[in-house]
Formats: sequence, C-alpha cells, structure tokens
Amino acid sequence: MTPGFLHGIAAPRIYTAFEDMLDVWQEKERLAQGHAFQAPSDVYHAALDAVWSLVFGADISNSTTKFALRSLSSMQNVDLPSNLDKEVIIPETPLPAGMAAVVSLVDTLAISVTSPMPVLTHWVIRQLPQYRRNHRIRDNFIRDEVEKTRLRFEGKAEKDLEVRCAMDDIMRRELIACEKEGREPMYHSRAMYDEVRPDIPCQSRKKLMVQIFGFVVAAHDTTATTITWALKFLADNPAVQDKLRAEVLAGHAVAVAEKRAPTAAEIAKKSIPYLDAAQEEVIRCSLTEASVVRTAMTDVELLGKRIPKGTDVFFMGNGPSIFSPAFQIDDSLRSPTAKSAKDRIGSWDPSDMAKFNPERWLVAGDDGGKEFNAAAGPLLTFGLGPRGCYGRRLAYVEMKIFLTLLVWKFELQKCPVELSGYASMDALTHAPQQCFVRLKSIA
Repeated sequence: MTPGFLHGIAAPRIYTAFEDMLDVWQEKERLAQGHAFQAPSDVYHAALDAVWSLVFGADISNSTTKFALRSLSSMQNVDLPSNLDKEVIIPETPLPAGMAAVVSLVDTLAISVTSPMPVLTHWVIRQLPQYRRNHRIRDNFIRDEVEKTRLRFEGKAEKDLEVRCAMDDIMRRELIACEKEGREPMYHSRAMYDEVRPDIPCQSRKKLMVQIFGFVVAAHDTTATTITWALKFLADNPAVQDKLRAEVLAGHAVAVAEKRAPTAAEIAKKSIPYLDAAQEEVIRCSLTEASVVRTAMTDVELLGKRIPKGTDVFFMGNGPSIFSPAFQIDDSLRSPTAKSAKDRIGSWDPSDMAKFNPERWLVAGDDGGKEFNAAAGPLLTFGLGPRGCYGRRLAYVEMKIFLTLLVWKFELQKCPVELSGYASMDALTHAPQQCFVRLKSIA
C-alpha cells in the first residue's frame, strides 16, 4: 500500500468505477422521476469493480457497472408509484460469471460466520456443487490473470517489468524472490493463487500471508458498507452535505472554472480538511467493524483482570468513549505504557458524541483556519498498531474519491421516514437494512 501504488495504480481504477456508478445513477434518476430507489447493490458492485480491476488489472469496460449502464440506457421508463414517497423498483442487471462466483462465495462466508457452528456449517457448504462450481470459476479466473502477466513479463529484466495492478506486483515480487532463492518461479502454486506476499520465503507463507480472495472480499465489502452509511448520513444531514460540497468545490477551483469534475490525481493531491473530517465521521458512525479482536499470546493482566493465554479479547468500537460517555477507570490499574499514551488521543464531548458531526475532527490551525486531526478522539474501526487493517490507506482513497464525485454531481435529498431506517442488516456486515437515495443532479 505504498503511495505509488495507491495514487498511480489504485486511484485511477477506483475513480473510473465510481464515475461509472454515478453515470448509472444519472440513468436511474431519469427513470425514477423524483422517487427514491435502492442504492446498496450499485455501491457494492462498483466497489467490487474497483478492487477487481486494481488487483487483477481487469478491463473496466467489461465491468458490472458498465453492463448495468448499457442496460439502463436502453430503458425508456419503469413502473412508477402514484405516491412520490414510495420507492421505485428498477430492474437489477445480472453479474458476469466471475463476479457472481465471488459474490456467492462471500455469501457463504456470511452464512458460516453467523452460524452457531461455523466450522461444521462451512464444511457442509463446501460439499455443495454450487460452491465447488464457484470455487472453480474463481480459480480459473486467477489462473488466466496469472498467465497473462507471466507472458507479458517473460524474458524481461526486473527494471523493465511494468506494474499495472496488484497481481503484476505479486508476480514481480515472485520473480525477485525466486532469483534470490535460486529456484524456479511458482506462477501457478496455491501460494500464488491464495496469497499476496510471495517475496516471503516459501516455508513462511502459509502462516504469514493474506489471501488474495480475502483481500478482494475485505476491500470491497467493508468499503461498500461504509459508503451506504455515508449516503444515509449525508441525506439526513443536509447542512453537512452542503458544507462538504462547498469545501470540495472551493478546493478544486480549477476544475470548477473548467466545468469538469476533478481528476483522480487532483483528488489525491488536494487536502481538504472538511472532506477528511466527513469521511472520518462516516467511518466512526457506520460501525462497519464494531470491534477489534486480539488473542492473548501469554497470560496477561488488563485493567486489573487476569486474562489467560489463548483468550480472545474484544475491544469494542461502539461502546463507552465512542458513542456514550466513558466510565471512570482508576489509573492505578493501567500499565506504565498505557499511562504514557493516555493523552495521545482526545476525547469526545459527551453531549453530542452519538451525533453525526464532522466538525469534531477539526481543530484550529496555525494560519487561523481549520485543520483535520485524526487523533481528535477514539476510533477503532481499523484497529491499531502493527496488526491494524492492511487496507486502511486504500479505504481512505476510495472514500475520498467517492465523496468528492458524489457531492460534485448530485444532491442527496432526504427520503421519506419509512425509507430511512437506521437498523443494520446483520451482525457480520453491519450494512443498513434500508439505503434508498433520492437524487437531484447538479448542473
């Protein structure tokens, strides 16, 4: 997740995916004629398109969102309810086979994790013909992408290897590693298919690697969930939305003057404190990951309580100090390390800590303006320390691009009360049960 990869490879592909999604929404706005429509599947597919493209270098012109755009463009109308407060049903377009296989495999994970017996449940699922078919489709796709890169890299020196996506970088690392280890490249090994760090010696891979499939799932599913919450927060807080739009327009004065949207490079380079604050507040309030879990590797004492080795410790990201007043803890129970770090993170005002308010992340700057302060208060969504979320930087790039393009092109209008519930979908994804959007294009 180097700046070069994020801004040079990931950002342009993310930009294209979300730009295509907003083009889809322009078609849906035309068909909906003022009615609200469901947003989650569009967001989910666009996030999947983005990560699919940046990981595998897949042709974005054949993406799920492009397919939907072509289908919607040919529609003249849909059945509209007589009541403007009722949602309109716009037909969904089917997913390409590779994408459909990934989505189906993700669904099996959700079923397993939320089952009373997850290991047994997943074993049963793995025996089903549909699961095996989807597993085969996924592996065949990865095999084809690996082979494309192998042929493109064949016979080239390391300095001539052009990296266009994450898979290219994996292959480049494998070539460097095999040269150091004096072995032949393992282009089609399970390690290459399942893991993203072939530069680590072979014997260490099974313990230390993150699966490519796991990265694809985590990178798009969590981002899509957070974005759906962003849609609700911005629609229900018009003052925040208006200020965000004003700050984004002011920050991209050249694009405004040229009557175009800012490019991916312009968005990446530009620092807009209120935009940073808004996306941080969306992440805090969305509770995409409501807890961080760590396993005690030795017997340890936490706040005066003995924790035996092997115990799973849950650090809640939605409890006291996050959305409700913190309870008092005697400093005598804290370790010296905890005491020394006590003042590194601020605290929230108990009177409004449960409200959506990006201003809480802004502090006075040296020039008299406002600056974004990532340590203004507690946030555990990405975890902390060396075992924090691998994709954190990527998530921020995705959110920054999406929020910029969204407020540039559309005004999110408040939906009727019956379409504006805040209950989450389930304990695994924390996605909202309802996420309707009512859009107004900005000329």
